[in-house]
Parts: sequence; C-alpha cells; structure tokens
Amino acid sequence: MSGFIRRIGFPAPRAAASLALLCVVCCAALGAAAVRVSAAELNLAYDVRFEGTYSQLEKRLRAVSQLVSKKAEPPATLQGLKRRTQADRDRFVRLLRSRGFYDADVQWSVDNSATPVQVVVRVRLGVRYKITRFDVSGLPETLAQLGRGEGLAATGVILGGAAVADVVIEAEKKLLAQLLARAHPFARLAERRIVVDHDAHTMEVTFVLDAGPQVRFGAVTVKGTRTLEPGYVERRLVFARGDVFDPLRIDKSRKALFNAGVFSSVVFSWGELKDVSADGYVPITVTVTEAKPRSVGAGIKYSSADGFGGHAFWEHRNLLGGAEKLRGEIEVTQLLSTGGLSFREPDFMRPNQSLLLDVSLDADNTDAYDRQALVFSGGFERRFSETLVATLGAAFEESSVTGADGNKDTFTLLGIPAGLRYDSSDNLLDPTRGQRAALSFSPYFDMLGPAVDMFVLKGTGSFYVPLTRTRRQIWATRFTVGSILGEKRGAIPDDKRFYAGGGDSVRGYRYQFVGPLDANDNPVGGRSILQFGSELRVRVADSFGLVPFVEGAAVYAPSYPDFGENVQWAAGLGLRYFTVAGPIRLDVGFPINGRPVDNVFEIYISLGQAF
Repeated sequence: MSGFIRRIGFPAPRAAASLALLCVVCCAALGAAAVRVSAAELNLAYDVRFEGTYSQLEKRLRAVSQLVSKKAEPPATLQGLKRRTQADRDRFVRLLRSRGFYDADVQWSVDNSATPVQVVVRVRLGVRYKITRFDVSGLPETLAQLGRGEGLAATGVILGGAAVADVVIEAEKKLLAQLLARAHPFARLAERRIVVDHDAHTMEVTFVLDAGPQVRFGAVTVKGTRTLEPGYVERRLVFARGDVFDPLRIDKSRKALFNAGVFSSVVFSWGELKDVSADGYVPITVTVTEAKPRSVGAGIKYSSADGFGGHAFWEHRNLLGGAEKLRGEIEVTQLLSTGGLSFREPDFMRPNQSLLLDVSLDADNTDAYDRQALVFSGGFERRFSETLVATLGAAFEESSVTGADGNKDTFTLLGIPAGLRYDSSDNLLDPTRGQRAALSFSPYFDMLGPAVDMFVLKGTGSFYVPLTRTRRQIWATRFTVGSILGEKRGAIPDDKRFYAGGGDSVRGYRYQFVGPLDANDNPVGGRSILQFGSELRVRVADSFGLVPFVEGAAVYAPSYPDFGENVQWAAGLGLRYFTVAGPIRLDVGFPINGRPVDNVFEIYISLGQAF
C-alpha cells in the first residue's frame, strides 16, 4: 500500500491519514442509507389502485383482496408486499372467471419511491364468455317446462347472457325450489356438467336432476312440548294428512305457531326418502321449544298536547296448558287512564276460534268530558285466514260522564260490538308493504238511565307502498270514516261521540281539538267523521329516517259527513330512530288552517310508526 501511495506522489503518512478519513465518511454515508431503507421497509404503508375494470366489478375485487383488507397492517418488507399481491392475483383470476372473463389477466406494479407506496393492479378483462346452451334433464314429464323456455328464464338463465357462475348456482337453487314447491321435497342435482370453449368464448351447461317422488303429507309427530298439549300444535297446522305436500303450507303453519306467542322456536322436518310410504305419504315432525310463559313490560310516551304517559303489563301465555292468555295492563296519561284484565282461550269450541273476556276500569279527564266507567265484555274471535279476522261479542258498561258544559249523566249501556279486520302488512310497528282495514258495528242500548239507542259504524284503512326495491322509501296512507245513527248529538254520551286531533289522529292539533268547539273553546264532538293522513317514510341511514307528513280531519254534527267542508289540515316532519323493538318516533306537526285556540305546533314522542 505504501508503494502505491508513493507512486502517485503523496507523502506516505499524510496519504494514509487522508485515505482513512475517506473510508470513514463513505461507511457513514452507506450506514445512513441502510438505516433509511430499513426504516422505510419497516413501515410499508401503501395505497391500492385498480385499472381496467368497472365500478361493480372493482367492488367485488376489493371485497376479496388481501391488499385491501389488510391495508391497516402493512408488511415489514417490500418482499412481503409482493407476496400479498401475488396471493391477490390468484383470488382475482378466480373471481374474474366466475364473472365470465375466462381470458382475464391481472398484472401489478409497485412504486416504492412514493409515500405511501403505490400498488397498481392492472386488469385485462378480455372477451366475456356467454352461455349458449343450458340443458336440464331428469324432470318429470309434467314438469318438463321448468327446464326450458319461460321456465328456464324464471331461474335467471338467459341464453346469450354472460357466463356468470352465480347464474348457474342460482338456477340450480331455483330449480330445486320449484320442485319442492311442486311436492318433490327429495329432489337433488345428480350431476352438473360445464363445458367452456375458449376458442368460441362460450359456456354450455347441463343439469341432470333426480326429482324423486311426488309426496303427500303423512302422519304428524310433535316433539318438545312440556306444558302444552301436542294437540294444540296440531290444531295450528294448515294442512292435513293426505294433502299434497306444499312448503307454503308449512311456512303458514310455522307462522301461526309463532303468532300464538308460546314458542321460542318452531322447526318442521320430514323423513328421508326411505321413509316415504308405498302410497306416497311422508311423515312430518314438528319440533317446538316452549317460551317462558310469563312476561312483564313497560313503556312511555310524550306529546306536548297530551303530556307524559306510560303503560305497564303482566302476561301469562299458557295459564291452563292450552295457550290460554291472561293479561293485566295499566295505562296512564294526563288525559286518559285505564286498567284491567283480559283473558283469551284459543280453539274455543272449534279451531281458530277464541273466547275473549275483559274487564276494565277507566278514568278520563279531557277537555271534552270527564268519565269514570266500569266495563265488562265478552265475545268470540274467529280467524278465517292468515289475514282476515271477525269478532262478535257483548259489552256491559256503567259510566258517569260530565260534559264540557258541566252536565253530569250516568249511563248503563249494553253494546253488541262486531267487527272485521284485514291485515296483510309485513310488520306490526314498521310496515313496508301491504294493507290494513277494519270495519266495526256497535249498537248500544241504555238499560237503566236515559233512553239512548244508537248504532256506531266506523271504518279505517291504510296501505303501505314501497317506492324502491330496497324498501328504504315507503309511501303510507290512512283514512277513516264513521257515523253514529239513532240519536241527536246532545243525547249521545260525550265519550261515545267522534273526535279527532292528537298523535294518533291529526298531528299538529291537541287531543280531540279537531272539530266543533263550544263557547268556551272546548271540543263537543260529532256524529260523523272523516280523517285522512299520508306520509313518506325515508330511511336516510341504517338507524335513522325522516318522515314528512300531511293529515286532515273533519267532525260533523249530522250523522253523515259532508265531504269537502270544514276539514282542518296539518303538516309536519318526523324523525325515526330504528331499534330492534321498533322505530322510536319524534314528530312535530303544524296546523295549516288552525284557529286562535290551536297552538303553533305540537310535539309527539312514541314507539312505532304513527299508523
């Protein structure tokens, strides 16, 4: 080394010192660079960008991507990032083929000079393959149409359409479901053949089905009952031995059992193929789990018109072992208070017929009247179908009523209430589709007090129309019409007249304040009523919704409403917070053609939609 230094002309000691200093500087620089590289590799934060695809397909790619799902957990090295990308490529290719892109290719690039590191996924889709043939064999001759023409189209298969794996899988499910609906519960797919022609860019599909025998309902076995009699379960079934097997009837039976309120789970099953008898009967097993028979509950509500209110109840749903229901309930508001007991015995004298017994003690203190009453009632409820119910009974009422004019009367009334109810809505507290209707007929006769004979007729209806497939926008409308025949308004007890206004009627007016008022601005009610309401229920988020509404009503002194006169209107906006128990509603209503006695607005808070 010293010889080399001498040849280039540097003094040996000085040259050695300079060279040593140069080595130290170079090593320091290389070390700093290594530290920077290590630091960068220890925190490879990155972004992912897709090219060559479209929005819906990109959503699917991101859903299966490990690069996307683990972005918050960056790898420690660039090599780890590349391994993650390679694993994604295999997932992407499988997904693209399932969407009909059998020639698709996926490449990527990693720019580690950017901060964060940029990962670009480039997709070359190529030609999308089409389904050119779809054969279904093995169907019974009477059901051959399910595998061709319109029957095949009903499964979602379109010849010439994209060769999407979901279409094939869904077609299989729908074909088996259609066989099940046509009394072939043991149908199965024996073979699935798929031929992909990469030169012609086509797919041909062949299903070989084993339909199995067409069967009928056989003997029913009930399992799981403890305190209930198995016969109670059997009486809820909407099919009988010998009926053609129908899964829709099983669903209706399951719903009927759940609606009884005494079961926490209901499972229907049928035997295996080997259990089908020679004449085509399949045994049915109903396995139930009884719910706890007793329950208690409570709730509160508020409106600026009615003030705070609350209710509480206790219920036993299997009092005597036959799903008899005994319920005690009390409800108190600043205007209305009631408490009582009710008893329901199902299958009274015949299936789908219930005995109803009620007793209640009422104390009302409204601007229209003060009332104290003891009411006994009994009757029958007959269910004709899943949606139609009829009631008929008798009610005995002893009441003391003081009108707004200060006159106090005592009434001993015998009523014979009858009614029809129709309900095809899909939810009690938050319906999104269907209709509801109720018609009631109630003649009343005074037995001991003033001669009062009257006939009360009232009809209500509402319908719910989803405006989008997701049912996030619902148009709901309600109407009511009523009439009292027989007596003049002055002779009719104040509590039996028609009134309107309040949170369950016309939001924006105080309770009972729609309609005629006396000289002291107290409501006097009427012998006929018209009422209308409509609202748009818009879910703006998973937990919140907005509800603009408009409502109107008119109360008339004559027995027949005058369509078009004296209608008082209100409009407003509601907020909904959706819970498992139902929507909590906050409504603010404003009178449109209010009078000096009416407030500028009213506020209502309660559980469930307004109607």
